[in-house]
Amino acid sequence: MNLISELNAKKTYTETFSRNLITAAVVRMRVDLLSYNAMNLAEEISSWQKSLVGAHTVEDFLAGESTYPALMIPWWLAHSMYGRVDINFHTNLVYAFVNGYYAMRLTNTLEHPHLSPALHFFHAKFNEMYHPYFGADHIFWRFLTTTWVQYAESLFHGRSNDVDARVALTKIAVVAICYRHQHHTLIAPWLKLADSFGVWEQALEELLYWRQYEQRQVKTWFLDAAAQLCQSGETVADWVERQGLEWGFQRMEQKLDKLIEEVSSFKSEGLLHYLAHRKSMLHQQKEATKTSALKQ
Repeated sequence: MNLISELNAKKTYTETFSRNLITAAVVRMRVDLLSYNAMNLAEEISSWQKSLVGAHTVEDFLAGESTYPALMIPWWLAHSMYGRVDINFHTNLVYAFVNGYYAMRLTNTLEHPHLSPALHFFHAKFNEMYHPYFGADHIFWRFLTTTWVQYAESLFHGRSNDVDARVALTKIAVVAICYRHQHHTLIAPWLKLADSFGVWEQALEELLYWRQYEQRQVKTWFLDAAAQLCQSGETVADWVERQGLEWGFQRMEQKLDKLIEEVSSFKSEGLLHYLAHRKSMLHQQKEATKTSALKQ
């Protein structure tokens, strides 16, 4: 088996395993709710989860290949340490992520006030998953609380989005893995990776959906660039068609190349393969966006 085939096999196995853990986490959530005799809450949460997913599966919604790899980064980190992953620990990390994500998602909108009681369950289960591994006075809890409160502060000022929630939860999992396995020196570089890739994913979204952001009058890096680079009398749409789309994707590829260079020393084949795959996807998204623009 050559290197590319080997990496593809690892990627397929890891993604499949991750999706299975998500499925197990969703089932576990319902079982937990029913064990507390919260039947009505279980039904409401289930309906809400389905409404978030739409035509996609819950696995695609939480860990699709075109979304921020919140569940993969902790896996790559753990695997880079010993060449294997503590499955029981990682299973609990995934369950913590799912509960934490739904808690953050619920607070990120006021569309479902009747579901606010579910926050108590989500937050309790999120914290509970870390209790067996860290004592009450462990420094990990300070990081968890700080990260959660910083997210809340950003949300209060209207600056938080879906990517921010995934990044925050990923960083908590990264720190948990490093403290549990006594690899403190890996905390800083892997936290930087989590932040950097989150910034990249958000920037890509602002490029791909620039029309929606313009219609909602939301300030983004791409619309700021358009304001500076548009010729006299030229609309943003005109600039995008003339050169903006090509310019934007070129910038995104440059940033991704820089990120790949920064993590080349991380000893994680899975991470490097994912970033290479993401670069290939970027080219596909570029062509798809061009085709879509021509039809409008």
